[in-house]
This record gives sequence, C-alpha cells and structure tokens, in this order.
Amino acid sequence: MEQKGQRADWIDAAKLVAILGVLVDHTQNVLYSNHRIADCSYYSVGLFIFLMGVTGYGSYSRYRGSIPEKLKKNFWKIARPYLVATFIFSIAQDGQFTFLAFWKRLLYFNASAPFYYVALYLQLMALIPVFAALLRVTSTKKDGILLEMLVFGATVVLSVWTTNHSNILDIYGGGGRLLGGSYLILCYLGLLLGKYRSRISVKPPVAILAWIAGICITLEWGLDMAGRSYWLERYLPIGDGRNPPGIGLGLYAVFMAITLYFMEKALSFSHGLTRAFRLVSALGKHTLYI
Repeated sequence: MEQKGQRADWIDAAKLVAILGVLVDHTQNVLYSNHRIADCSYYSVGLFIFLMGVTGYGSYSRYRGSIPEKLKKNFWKIARPYLVATFIFSIAQDGQFTFLAFWKRLLYFNASAPFYYVALYLQLMALIPVFAALLRVTSTKKDGILLEMLVFGATVVLSVWTTNHSNILDIYGGGGRLLGGSYLILCYLGLLLGKYRSRISVKPPVAILAWIAGICITLEWGLDMAGRSYWLERYLPIGDGRNPPGIGLGLYAVFMAITLYFMEKALSFSHGLTRAFRLVSALGKHTLYI
C-alpha cells in the first residue's frame, strides 16, 4: 500500500511516457510521415492532465494554509516562464520588440503552438482545490461514493457542453474551451485516483496480471486510435475527438496511467527491478510542472 505523502515512481514514469508522446507528435513530417504513428501519441496531453489531478489531490489534501496564496504561488511558477518564452518568441519572429505584438501573443497564447497548454493548465489549476475540497467532504459522508459519482456525471455533462459550445479567444484545443472542455473529466478522474490509490493494496501476482492486462488493453486501444476509429464518439460526441479528447482518447490516457500504476506494483517483489524502475522514471520527474 502506498504511504500518504510519498511520491510514487509510476507518476514520474507516466510523465516520461507522456513527454515521449509529445515528442513523437511534434516530429511528424520531420522524422516520419506515417499518420498512424502520430495518432498513437495523442494520449500525451490527456495523460498529463490525468496526472495533474492525481498530484493535485495529494497536494491539496495535505495543505492547511491559504488556498489563494498557494494558487498565487503556483500561478507564478507557470506565468514567469510563459512570459519569458513569449517575449523570446516575439523577438525571434518579428526581429524586434513590439509591445502590442507581444501583448497579443501573450493574451492569445499563440506565440508558439504548444502554448495553448498554458491556458488549459491555468484553468484546471484554479479548479483543482475546489474538487479536492469536495472530495474531502465526501469522505465524511455516508453516501460519499455516490456523491462522487454524481459529481462525475455532472462533470461529464458540463464538459460535453463546454467542449462543443464554448470558445476562449480562438485558443487552440482545450486551452480555448471553458474549464478545459473534456480535459476536466480526466482531471477529475485523476483526483479520484489520487484519493483512493493509497487504499489500493494488491499483492505482486495480482499486480502482474493487472499490468499484463493493462498492456494488452492499452496497445489494442492505441492501434484502434491509430486507425482513427473514433466509434465511441458516435454515442457521445465531444468536439472533434482529439483536442479536447473524445471518449476514445480519454480512455487511452487513463489506460496508459493505470497500466503504469500497476507496473510499479508488479515490480515491487524485486528490489533490483524496483530500483531500475525508479531510475528510469526519474527521467520524467521534471518534464512538466504538475
């Protein structure tokens, strides 16, 4: 069983897998041209957001200080490098510094294509303490799990609406949707795992079976995504199914996270394998601030 407050290596491993997905996606038509390879990597942003929920719950469940102060501190951790990066990109693109051009790029998050993620992250960052507080309250209620499922249902309905019927400054993807669109669902699911993962106790043999099953399901799902088979979207259309993600890509990210979660538990029977897993996962620790 995981100890509360202990950082799990699988989270860093998942961040490493997510950043590798980003690299594969962004090198299409540079290192390769097969769209199926790129399609297999579209889990990356969804996985980052899911992990954001996991770590967000852990952070706020232990925090007893001022929430506004914590949000302010977290905001500037993102805003400072974003300001600097936008400033550099503006000069690089224009060959000079023009405040109006800089301001527009800053406001529209379009100095570089990936900057939409900052807009997405900031929206969800503001919501996480609300969800975390709600999940703490449900722990004290007799029907707490039922309440959490009702909140999940409301989150799905809200996310479907915001994905299809909201637009923030024409910012790309989830950054341009109110509350991140369907990324909000993944964030909430991550918060739920963050709450309950310390209560999940499985022996290595069971974890190994779960890990193998997770690998098979994730690989099969990835191949399905590579074939652009968004068949689930026929039943619950969420945007274009990519960014923000539809049900298919959302589940792809969740399967990836759960597989890595059980991978850590499956390797726990061997000190050597655990150490190797920790060393590899350390490569993902600082890939993104979540």
